[in-house]
Amino acid sequence: MRKFGVLIFSLFLAAFVLPVFAQGTAETQKRVDLVCMQKAVERRDTAIIAAFDVFSFAIKSALQTRLEELKTAWSIENPTERKKAIKSAWEKYRTVVKSARQTFQGTRKTAWKQFNVDRKACGAAKSDDASSPTADAL
Repeated sequence: MRKFGVLIFSLFLAAFVLPVFAQGTAETQKRVDLVCMQKAVERRDTAIIAAFDVFSFAIKSALQTRLEELKTAWSIENPTERKKAIKSAWEKYRTVVKSARQTFQGTRKTAWKQFNVDRKACGAAKSDDASSPTADAL
């Protein structure tokens, strides 16, 4: 009698429980459009590279301007005027750097948001991509 109960239980498992697990596994494994993902990565990284080029140019320009303004400031004989000129050069520099950083961060965040939209449209799960939006943050 005990063998009969085990046999019935085994048949129940085979007939009802196992197909449910198999069905759930097949449904959760979507096909990822690989070409779509390649394009999504290319769009994201191209946008970030372009944003970094703009950022880099802005910082280089700010440094060159600061260099010239500080050299000019240090040629001023009057200590009060010299101090004002030095302070002004540093304030201009900080303003440009802050603006360049904000522009870069905004573009970078926009690129990552669009990438997440594209990634989902390609059928890739977040866990399929080991990347992180903070990987290229300044």
